[in-house]
Amino acid sequence: MKTLNQEKRLAVFLISLMVFSLLPLAAPNASADEARDASIQLTVSPTEQTINPGEAGEYTVRVYNTGSNPVTVQLSTAQGTEQDCSAYSSTITQIPGAIDAGSYEEATMNVTLAQNAEGSCDTTVTANAQDSPTPPDPPGQPATETATVTSTAGDGSGNALYGVDLSMVTSSKTWGGEDTTEWTLVVENTGQQQATVNLVIEEDNSASGCS
Repeated sequence: MKTLNQEKRLAVFLISLMVFSLLPLAAPNASADEARDASIQLTVSPTEQTINPGEAGEYTVRVYNTGSNPVTVQLSTAQGTEQDCSAYSSTITQIPGAIDAGSYEEATMNVTLAQNAEGSCDTTVTANAQDSPTPPDPPGQPATETATVTSTAGDGSGNALYGVDLSMVTSSKTWGGEDTTEWTLVVENTGQQQATVNLVIEEDNSASGCS
């Protein structure tokens, strides 16, 4: 009877030893699978931009590979569901080939406004990544990241046929005693039609130094 109990204890001990000996082998495999999963970061710049109706604005899309294997990326865009977004559309280029681990690649997105565009619209960029491990390693889990930018219709937006924007190349100067000081005025037609602009100059005699 004593011998039988000893044999049972020995059998239980051997089974337990076999189970514990397998545990260290399972953990590294799980870690290796996790390391093979695709991992990316997505940025779009600028994050907001003012675009005149009838024109297109350019955004730079950058995809960082933060994983341990090269990844291939598929990019797509989508406009918001707001009513103003019906006059906005977008296109995006694709990144050819794979992005190496620890590196990044860039693509270009263009947001185009119709002539009747108004207000603002959000555009969401989606990047779907799949890792490309060295055979015979199987691929890991894919990764998806999104980034959103805002485009706003500039001057002359909506149904305005005529519009003008004035700006100075230099907003202030220090007078050095010259007889004449030149200023450069930039006149931009922001409307939808050609126009003739008449400029009128008025002096502020209440300012210091004016007479």
